[in-house]
Amino acid sequence: MIARLPLALALAVCATACDDDGADAAPDAPVDAAVHASADAALDAAPDMALDAAPDAAPEPDAAPEPDAAPEPDAAPGPLESCERWPADRFEAEDWGEWLPESGELPPALAPADDEFIVAVLPDTQIYAQREPDIFDSQLRWIAENAERYRIVFVSHVGDIVQNGNRLDQWAVARAAYDWIDDIGLPHGEAIGSHDVTGGYDREIDDSCGARDRNRLDCEALEFKQNFGPDRYADAPWYGGSSPSGLSSYQRVEVDGMPLIFLHVAMDTPLPELEWAGEVLDAHPGALAHLTTHRYLFDYRLTDALPYPLDVAPAGRFSALVYNVGSQGLLYTESVTAEVLFRDFVARHGNIWAVHCGHVDAEFHQASTNDAGLPVYEILVDYQNLADGGGGWLRLLKFAPARDTVEVISYSTTTGEIRVDGAGFDHSVEILDDYRSAAQPFLDAAGLDEETVEALLAEVRMPGELQDTYYRSLYCGGQRDSRFVLDVDFDAYIEAGR
Repeated sequence: MIARLPLALALAVCATACDDDGADAAPDAPVDAAVHASADAALDAAPDMALDAAPDAAPEPDAAPEPDAAPEPDAAPGPLESCERWPADRFEAEDWGEWLPESGELPPALAPADDEFIVAVLPDTQIYAQREPDIFDSQLRWIAENAERYRIVFVSHVGDIVQNGNRLDQWAVARAAYDWIDDIGLPHGEAIGSHDVTGGYDREIDDSCGARDRNRLDCEALEFKQNFGPDRYADAPWYGGSSPSGLSSYQRVEVDGMPLIFLHVAMDTPLPELEWAGEVLDAHPGALAHLTTHRYLFDYRLTDALPYPLDVAPAGRFSALVYNVGSQGLLYTESVTAEVLFRDFVARHGNIWAVHCGHVDAEFHQASTNDAGLPVYEILVDYQNLADGGGGWLRLLKFAPARDTVEVISYSTTTGEIRVDGAGFDHSVEILDDYRSAAQPFLDAAGLDEETVEALLAEVRMPGELQDTYYRSLYCGGQRDSRFVLDVDFDAYIEAGR
């Protein structure tokens, strides 16, 4: 039997994989004892589960059934058993006709038509800035070269633009890439991530804004503001302004008479930043709003296909417990959690249709209902743990106002490929392996020795029942798809904001 493991230990798997390779990891944040207690109490009520448990053998019947006895009804299939998405031939690409990825163009079926337009979303680019500058350049160059053809009207960055906030060479890589869209005047905005705020290790930390002295965060964020701050965009007609700190900003775009507002708020948004953002939305009640921040959702690929207790961390918004393990504490003394951000800000502003974030290597999305009864699409996209730091993948949001839809497309500017649903499976198994390496001391203490865990992961890596079950648990529901369509009643959001 697998020994039961306190949830805080199970979630310690995120210690190195939650936010890149951990090279700049901050000291461990204190763990709230109350959180531990509530988690342990919840787990005490859960049953033990054997790693290699087989279904119980059916008992021998006492007697043969009567000839006219009605058969027992079959049990309803579970969600994994009933899932028919992706049979044995996984990751099967769609037939795009004569289109070739090396063309550098989108398949004609995906290209915008009529009143359609695209908003591009850049996942974490930190590894590109650190060691893959050509990929960084390829992303912004492709956007610039195709902005007119595909009606790309805006570019949003989820944060962690660079890996080391005090490395001027990395900021130079980022600025050189952004020159492509600056030169054509394409509107854009950036959320500041944890790796972007380090003012420099040769200066005293400025904590006057309420920041913790963690040797990597200060109030000035000089390099971020010098390269992507309000002074740089002061003359841009689409730049709406920034918060007093300069760490949050908003941009305005109008497409075919539809006003769009893009809010980019600091990671773990401090209350003063959030109050400023609320004033921005209140001043633009008739605009469709999109919010970008850095840390909001997580997905550690710990699904119900894995044995207890590795199935106790379903993907979703960062919870109080997750903040408290793996050096994931809130960055500011006045920070709000993801739950509070949604409840007290996103849900109350009915014109916010989507929240984008990064920080955790994953493709995941969910829908939550706001106070106006409309779905808010919360979307996590980050590929930083791939071998080259992200594969050149970016997200293209194709707005179709006439159909009230937004189609989400994942496109690689290095290979020209359209990412296929399920293509991240092998990478997900690698992520599990990384988590195991980080958490093995805790797992050993709980009775899950290295040999047992390695046997489980070996079975997941090899074709067979467990691999198939784990695959379905990841992709059956569609929340980890690379291409999907969202129903967005544009007029309803705009009206709800008034």
